[in-house]
Amino acid sequence: MGLCAFMLEASLTSRIEALKQVFLSPGSSFSLTSLLSAGLFCIAFYAWRRRSRGRRITLRGLGRFAVPARLLLHPSTRADALLFVLQTMVFGAVLGWAYFSQPWIAERVTSGMISLFGEAGPASVHPVLAVAVITLASFLAYEFAYWLFHWAAHTYPLLWEFHKIHHTAEVLTPLTVWRVHPVEQVIFINTLAVIVGAADGLGRYFLGGGAQVYAMSGVTFCSFSLFTPSSICSIRRRGSRSPASGAAFC
Repeated sequence: MGLCAFMLEASLTSRIEALKQVFLSPGSSFSLTSLLSAGLFCIAFYAWRRRSRGRRITLRGLGRFAVPARLLLHPSTRADALLFVLQTMVFGAVLGWAYFSQPWIAERVTSGMISLFGEAGPASVHPVLAVAVITLASFLAYEFAYWLFHWAAHTYPLLWEFHKIHHTAEVLTPLTVWRVHPVEQVIFINTLAVIVGAADGLGRYFLGGGAQVYAMSGVTFCSFSLFTPSSICSIRRRGSRSPASGAAFC
């Protein structure tokens, strides 16, 4: 009985920590920062739209504009909510072992470069410039990894079978970002870890071990800048595999 209670407590603790990461981490795609930025954008757009048409701005009108009942009650939204629960409470715990560690990849790349070519010697660039360069390199590596995975998901039928779930949403809400197959999630996260980790490792080798991606409270600048506006997005037409068939990918 004691072992069962311990395991249950450990499981609940890990899920609470997972929820904290989702809602409180600035680098989360569903953080309060991201949702707040989306909300402020929505308010500004509503106010501009009403004023441009010479109409009054009201709290009731804002509520109906920002949170329409037809979206909240739509079956697609309920499906997204269910996937959100599964992604945060189930899949993360079950599939955590399947994810590569980006810092581990970076360390292996740096160690490999040293084994092949020896120590690079002291960096000849200013530490501030080194941080700026490696941060920019990580940002570009993230963009490339994101593009590469998305291109492959729309190009290869096997990957499309997993990715197409993301394009089945009939209405769009911030929860739509969680409409992802767990297998796709594993492939995507590992793609990011390998490519961004490799860029980080190469940067540390050439710029010196002290070169680190700029971070705020443990969250990299790249993650913060990429994920903050993630709730303001749209996806392509339902079921389409063509990258040019609709709006920007979310």
